[in-house]
Amino acid sequence: MGVPYQTLPERSASAPAIRGRSAVLIADPQNSNVAAQELGRMPLTLEFDEAAQDVVVRERSSHTTWAGKRGPDRRYTEVYGLVTVLPGEGEAAGPHRMVIFSGITSVGAHGAAEFFSRPDGLRGLLQRLSAEGYSGFPSAYQVVVRCASNDTLLLGVEYAAHRVIAR
Repeated sequence: MGVPYQTLPERSASAPAIRGRSAVLIADPQNSNVAAQELGRMPLTLEFDEAAQDVVVRERSSHTTWAGKRGPDRRYTEVYGLVTVLPGEGEAAGPHRMVIFSGITSVGAHGAAEFFSRPDGLRGLLQRLSAEGYSGFPSAYQVVVRCASNDTLLLGVEYAAHRVIAR
């Protein structure tokens, strides 16, 4: 559509490189410093859970976790993705946004991006936000999505939960 863009590997995409522009980051705290920094400040994050001996999506305030499920062959049959939408940073931020797609395995990140790119997913989220008194999408929010998987293949995605960070 004629809009200039730049593609950077997640490990070399530093916070200063993103400041003052819109950004889509497909990463998690284990492989991206920016994702670790941003998700480290959020209500929902991805982290290793000692009890599950696996990575989970965790809500810091309630310690609620969304953990993947594995079949008898130990391959994932269900994982979770996390969409994080934040306002841009810096003086030139203006209408810029940062969207982070992360998840338990690449299937979770894929499911997060799939959910966010589907009109029916966003309409459903907007209806939930409307029921909570929001007239549109907040400036900062997170969405947890449940992803049906066949090991490394995304089979389906559905809404699981959301948290509003800022109006």
